[in-house]
Amino acid sequence: MLDAERLGRLGRAQATLVAAALVSEEARAGFGALVAGALAAVLARPVGELVDVGALGRALDAAIAAQTAERSLAPLLAEVGQRAARAIARRPEPLGAFVPDAARRELDALLGEPGIVDAALVRAVAEDPAIEAAMRDVLYDALSEFSRNVNPFTADWGLPGLLDKLFPLGKGALKKALTGMREDFERRLEPETRKFIGGFARRALRKLAESAIDKSDEPEAVALRRRIAALVLARKLDELAWPADDPKIARLRAVAGGVLGATLSSAALREELVRELGVLVGEHGALSLAALLARWGVAPPDPQPLAAALWPVARAALGSDAVRSALEVLLTASLVEAAARGA
Repeated sequence: MLDAERLGRLGRAQATLVAAALVSEEARAGFGALVAGALAAVLARPVGELVDVGALGRALDAAIAAQTAERSLAPLLAEVGQRAARAIARRPEPLGAFVPDAARRELDALLGEPGIVDAALVRAVAEDPAIEAAMRDVLYDALSEFSRNVNPFTADWGLPGLLDKLFPLGKGALKKALTGMREDFERRLEPETRKFIGGFARRALRKLAESAIDKSDEPEAVALRRRIAALVLARKLDELAWPADDPKIARLRAVAGGVLGATLSSAALREELVRELGVLVGEHGALSLAALLARWGVAPPDPQPLAAALWPVARAALGSDAVRSALEVLLTASLVEAAARGA
């Protein structure tokens, strides 16, 4: 009978052989069949056997913790965002190049749907102080220009022209008096104009907002939405994104990371996800995963490309010291058991 030391050496030797076989080219060739078989087995199982709502809830608790989001998701988002920005900057195509004809037709139809304009948003924009200030400036400039053109103190058809006709000579005193009257008139006119514009701008914006809402489904408004969409689709990708080295990109990533972290760490979100998982299992738990995916119109992945993509990770895991140690323990235990039975 072999002693424990020899059994241990034999177990280690067998573990070495098995570990090498697991990462060999032969294993790689058979990995596709293994993945295909495993995928088929999973697809054949009822959904209720594949989803443990309680365990998934606990996993979500760990995954959406604020600490996890800050240490894992935010840095990952930053890296992905930076690489995406660089990739976008290299592409010469317009955004529309990635929108197929069927999607364009659907977008065109969507933009023509009634009720697509958010009335509350239009009103909020119209009532914003910045928009009101811009409207006041525009109205003041318009009224000022109009006033200069029709001001009887300055216009060619006004008092200056009349004086030239009535008093071709010796009108200096009258002109001086007229200039004083004009300056006094303009001093009085300017504050009155601004006072009028202050209230009128608000009323004009409200009327503009209500008109835009009321007419949002008319042909002219629909055509405007479609023209805006066409202009956006015609823009090149690098024109729609900041350069990868722009400091604003980092700030945008920080904002997105903060929002993502706060959202994922929300207890309410976790509860909703767990509740929906429970509803899913309750409604479809008896169906096989394949039947549920077919009901949803989802095609299962092709196992061969999936296997090729997974093999580098599987090879690294199977060739790890942890797996080898586990194999050594199992094989040594089986040899000890076999030797005991033989005794």
